[in-house]
Amino acid sequence: MPEPEVAGHDFEKGREKSRNRLLTLGAIVAVSAAMTVMLATVIKPLRPWWMNDFAVYHAAGEAVLNGLSMYDIKAHAGIVADSQFAYPTFAGLLIVPFSLFDRAVAEVLWNFATALLLGAILWLSFGMVDLVNRKLRTTLVVATMVPSYFLLDPVLVNFDLGQINMVLVALVLADFSRSMPDRWRGFAIGVAAGIKLTPLIFMVYLVCIGRWRDALRAVLGMIFTIAVAFAVLPGDSRRYWFGEIFASSERLVSDFPALVNHSLSGLFSRLSATSAVLGWVPLVTVPVGLLGLAAAVWAARRGQAMLGMLVVAFTALVVSPVTWPHHAIWLVPALVWLTFATWRTGKLLPRVIAVAVVAHSALALYDPVQRMQGDVAVQTTPSGNLVASLGGLLGLIVLGLVTLPVWLRRLKQPESSFDGQGFLPSSRPIGLP
Repeated sequence: MPEPEVAGHDFEKGREKSRNRLLTLGAIVAVSAAMTVMLATVIKPLRPWWMNDFAVYHAAGEAVLNGLSMYDIKAHAGIVADSQFAYPTFAGLLIVPFSLFDRAVAEVLWNFATALLLGAILWLSFGMVDLVNRKLRTTLVVATMVPSYFLLDPVLVNFDLGQINMVLVALVLADFSRSMPDRWRGFAIGVAAGIKLTPLIFMVYLVCIGRWRDALRAVLGMIFTIAVAFAVLPGDSRRYWFGEIFASSERLVSDFPALVNHSLSGLFSRLSATSAVLGWVPLVTVPVGLLGLAAAVWAARRGQAMLGMLVVAFTALVVSPVTWPHHAIWLVPALVWLTFATWRTGKLLPRVIAVAVVAHSALALYDPVQRMQGDVAVQTTPSGNLVASLGGLLGLIVLGLVTLPVWLRRLKQPESSFDGQGFLPSSRPIGLP
């Protein structure tokens, strides 16, 4: 009878899929472990700012464990003293498990988790460009994880400082990926916004492209994080949302016109030789943000789902009050998209652009024009500011966004289709035999 044969075939197929998933996970875990060892033994002694930001996270988690307010601690973080925790209370709760360990051990665990998240970001990014062959996809992920650290400044800085941005990008990518069940779409974006406020722009984007239910789930996701934080730490939650923390810029921008604030606001602050948030800056950044959202919707309506998401992400980096280099982890999926997108005429130019972007990031051209104020790199001269802006992320992002109407029309086969509710796979999967 055919039924047992079919059942047996399905069982073997299921076992093979499970085995392949375990092999993929094992490969990513192995590379993550190797990266962690390299960072702890080779890179750490070379970095005076090693785990600068994670020191603040760890201290915030310790404060929670000791019954203190995470917003009162002042941690000595690398080369910066008296740093304070600035994120929503839910983010502090996520750090608590790491604070159960000594800081040296916690740093290793954090870097290992960060490496795993980098692997997840690469895996999701390759999936969003229709690379469906698991073996090829796994090979590309494990082959690009270590080079991403050495060649992409945002990835390097994110690891070296012990930052949390990999979590945010992974959550947003997972939400936009095709593997996310429809009934959960939007929720992960809300959780990301509950950890750090910058993903809020993706909620607006969901509304703009007509994904109302997903936008509602995103709101519910953020409410979930706030409710959990209020239930566990009501005092800190009240301080953050209704006290002095939420509206304070002092915890986000130190008292110097930082060279590495790669946003429009940072550019204007440096030109004004101040670290203060200038009152007139929203008159520029709000219209720029609206134009960026319009461009993202335009791309999505033309079937370029991943591109629309990336335009929103990079628009957020431009209009944010503060954009440190480690915020630009979005460079990873952007390079994946640039490498695998298909064009109406030729493939050489986008490949050259991808190489140029990697070289631009690896060289960190803003470094040569820096001037030291104590232990901090700053730049206030007009000529140095120009080099810092063009050599940093701002010039690169603005150039890509401004020229979007030109090169979007040159894209050939959309990697996804847009149906007003979600994104569907194209008929051009990569890697099928």
